[in-house]
Amino acid sequence: MSDKPKLTKEYPINLDDYPDDGIFEIRLEPNSEDFCSKTGCLRLLIVHQGKYHVIENKCGHFGVPLSNGELRGNEIVCAEHGISFDLDTGEVVNRPYENCDPIKILAIKKKGRMLYLQET
Repeated sequence: MSDKPKLTKEYPINLDDYPDDGIFEIRLEPNSEDFCSKTGCLRLLIVHQGKYHVIENKCGHFGVPLSNGELRGNEIVCAEHGISFDLDTGEVVNRPYENCDPIKILAIKKKGRMLYLQET
């Protein structure tokens, strides 16, 4: 019996639509493969220190939105409980023994002023 390969949907993000620094909510359109629910997926585009990151808008601690978080270096800090996550790996930085999962970091490719987000 063969395993089905995971389907991947690529979403374009035009960087001209966003300022050069900050945390921005982006809604990915729903699609027939159920990558996103019928209302779409809410993700965060983080533009900081010349780098781009796309993460799930959910803290690994209690699932609260990270959209109100603060950027510190290469970390996002949850506004609710102060837990920091590395933007490259998703790992918890400041409280590694807390009951907290890493955050989901999504794969992106940059081509010119476009980012292509790959959601599996």
